[in-house]
Amino acid sequence: MMGVGLDFGTSNSTAAWFDGESLHYVALERQSPVLPTAIHLDRNYEALTGSDAIEQYVEENRGRLVELVPEVIGEASTSIGGGELGDSNSSLETSRNLIYGQLIDRGLPG
Repeated sequence: MMGVGLDFGTSNSTAAWFDGESLHYVALERQSPVLPTAIHLDRNYEALTGSDAIEQYVEENRGRLVELVPEVIGEASTSIGGGELGDSNSSLETSRNLIYGQLIDRGLPG
């Protein structure tokens, strides 16, 4: 049985074919079977892929300031006191806090 396989991964991609006996990887970039999963389109819609795409993106964005905004990733609540939830006569107090991801207080260069 012959077959072809493609793993289009989040970070890297690879391709191979099976001739019925052996697995053969396809050289996708610079004689390597591993290609970084990246596509760069310039203003003229010319495409670069893999390492070339990453290098071009970094070169075009040198010195660019990236502003990061904290993101709420959860909410925690703590109940203190006695009584039942929903009982208006209860002495139960609830504290609610938003949980943020790691705070970054500066921009990052592109």
